[in-house]
Amino acid sequence: MKKRLIIIAISLVLSFSFIYASGTAEQGTVSNNAGNAAEEIHAPDLETLEGTNAKPIDESVLACLAAKNSFENALSANDLAEAGNIYMAVSQRQDIDDFEKYPEIEKTVNQMKAEFESALSAYSFEVTSKPSVPVKGKAFNKPFAVKILHNGKPAAGTNVCVTYPAIASDGGKISAKKIIASNADGIVSFESPAYNATVNSVLTFSLDLDPALSELVNLPKAEIPFKVMTNMRASGGSIAIVDFSKADKPITTNSETSSAVLTALINRGFTSIGNCDFTTEVASGSDAKVQKAAQELFGGSVTYLVYGTIKYVTADKVDEGYKIVLKTDVKVRNVKLNRELVVCNFETTGVAKSEWAALNSCRKAIAEQIADSIMFGM
Repeated sequence: MKKRLIIIAISLVLSFSFIYASGTAEQGTVSNNAGNAAEEIHAPDLETLEGTNAKPIDESVLACLAAKNSFENALSANDLAEAGNIYMAVSQRQDIDDFEKYPEIEKTVNQMKAEFESALSAYSFEVTSKPSVPVKGKAFNKPFAVKILHNGKPAAGTNVCVTYPAIASDGGKISAKKIIASNADGIVSFESPAYNATVNSVLTFSLDLDPALSELVNLPKAEIPFKVMTNMRASGGSIAIVDFSKADKPITTNSETSSAVLTALINRGFTSIGNCDFTTEVASGSDAKVQKAAQELFGGSVTYLVYGTIKYVTADKVDEGYKIVLKTDVKVRNVKLNRELVVCNFETTGVAKSEWAALNSCRKAIAEQIADSIMFGM
């Protein structure tokens, strides 16, 4: 009974001690006028409880309860930005992170999370337009576009944040953002400027909320591939990749990985390209030796060289058969300019019933990844 009186007393204090933010918004809108919610959350003066039967209540508990009321008001006004800021401020307060000490706060924070996620789940995105992959320096053939929905219906006038790859004034690659309001049909359309570099990334449409919220809740979004391919597919190149045995010895015969990379590049539209033999120079790990050998062999007939090593990491017998892990250390070099263009360092796993099949699966996966790195990185 005493506990119920305490709760009732707190409720009365909160009802008369706060002036709540109010406002209206059409369905599907997201306000972006939120202030610093962390600074705006205050606990009521504990002296206001004088004259009641309630014992003193910790200010942190009262501050959290006050924030909960402001949070619910923001949700009622469909102000997701304000509600998100309040929820984030409460959940990250350093003085209330000990939930064992403050069970009331743990319950309140969990309730806020559930209500906020419920409000977010009413929104969804549908991709309505995505351009084809252009060549470096060329414009995309059509805009990136989505339709934003609220409870399955077009959410007109909703602010959407578009995050996309861009080129900085100094030529560096950066991530840029633009806020666009959806039209009457819920459509958000973005035309990217020509991207004067290769890239293999994504463009994201999301609600215009604090990105830090993504660490606390799942934010609705739509991602569209943002790719720009190299303009060097017809420049002429050669491949010199050295495979190593399980004994860590270079295999001097024809490299299976080189052949697989050649096939993958041809399938992507590369021309005037073939395999070459620089086993000694490549196995030495010296870029200078590779550069010198390439200049002596090719002169000016080849623009770029794909070279490097593929070595075993592990080769084990497992329940499924065999498991092979290979490490790729491959580079692409403009031998005319003596300049490094692409670096590929990664490990790949292949699992199959036979050791040969596991190794073959591994090499094919490596070839595809190298080819993509060249296609969208050179």
